[in-house]
Formats: sequence, structure tokens, C-alpha cells
Amino acid sequence: MVACDLRDTAQLSAKLDACGVDRQLPAVFIAECVLVYMSAEQSTALVKWIADNFSSVFFVNYEQVFSTVIYLHFT
Repeated sequence: MVACDLRDTAQLSAKLDACGVDRQLPAVFIAECVLVYMSAEQSTALVKWIADNFSSVFFVNYEQVFSTVIYLHFT
């Protein structure tokens, strides 16, 4: 698991390299309530970078949908 500013793919690349990540092996990227806070251009660039830099990759994206509904359970 690597934490970084996902808008900065150069930083992400450096951190993955420092961890010894082999980009030829299958990889999983999990984005939990992250992409919604990025511009469309930034999230597109991130997904493109991932696709361009890994030979086999799965991308799991979880975003909160209908965020006002969840609060009804707590009132």
C-alpha cells in the first residue's frame, strides 16, 4: 500500500519504484472515495497512467453515491 497525491503520477511512480513494484506482475489499484475529489482531467490522467505503466492491472473504484441517503440512518 502506497500513499501519495494521486494527481502527481511522477511521485506515484517514484514511490512504487522505491517499494520494488514489478510492473509486469498483475496489480490492483483501489480508489476509495478519491476520484470524486479530483477534476475529470486529473482522474483521467491517473487511469491512463496506470493503464500505460502496468501490463496487467485491475482498477477498483468505490465512490459514495447518494450521499444524503446514508445520513438518514443516523438521524
